[in-house]
Amino acid sequence: MRPIICHLLMALLAAQLHADNLVRPADEIRLPLAEGWVAGGDDTGFPIQLVNEDLTAELQIFRSEIPEEDAIIDGQQLRRAVEDIIDDVILSLPEAQLLTNTGYQEDNRAWFVLEFSSVDTVTFENIHHRMTAVLYRHPDGQQLLFTLWGKASTMAPTSVQTDLRTMENGFAYTGSAQRAVFAEPTDYRWWLMGAVMVVLLLVLRLRRRGTRESN
Repeated sequence: MRPIICHLLMALLAAQLHADNLVRPADEIRLPLAEGWVAGGDDTGFPIQLVNEDLTAELQIFRSEIPEEDAIIDGQQLRRAVEDIIDDVILSLPEAQLLTNTGYQEDNRAWFVLEFSSVDTVTFENIHHRMTAVLYRHPDGQQLLFTLWGKASTMAPTSVQTDLRTMENGFAYTGSAQRAVFAEPTDYRWWLMGAVMVVLLLVLRLRRRGTRESN
């Protein structure tokens, strides 16, 4: 199981443990708060929970750190991790159905959006989910993963889907971040390439010296 899945699973576990612990948005992030939505509780930190006024929908925001040694190195690896998330997390929910799966990369971040449905085993209502995960790279080397998980029951107003889309699409991390979101590969091939360049330069220098001496 890839590291990004482990961090997402930890976030999903936190969603169950802190379902009643409403917190306010942290200073390092911003997002447009849709009309009729509020942040509950007096605490600070993550996870953050936003709810609409009639309590038929919610948006939870989680923050995870991926150590530098486990960092995602390119878009292909991120795509494979998303596929594993779909198989190991999304499709494990009751009667889950994947609706959309899209990914993006721009500026200093990469993110993917999954829309899917499931059934609440208590109320037997259909639940529509919109999960957005946004990846940044911190100057210290680790990657920051922000997961925004929106849920709305069939009893929620139709405008809720637009609200979730607006808030998730407008999310931004305002802290320090590197321009390159993906980690640079550090395997032996890069060391070998450098060694080959050094040898070539030495050979070229020796040839030039031999040419001068023969003249």
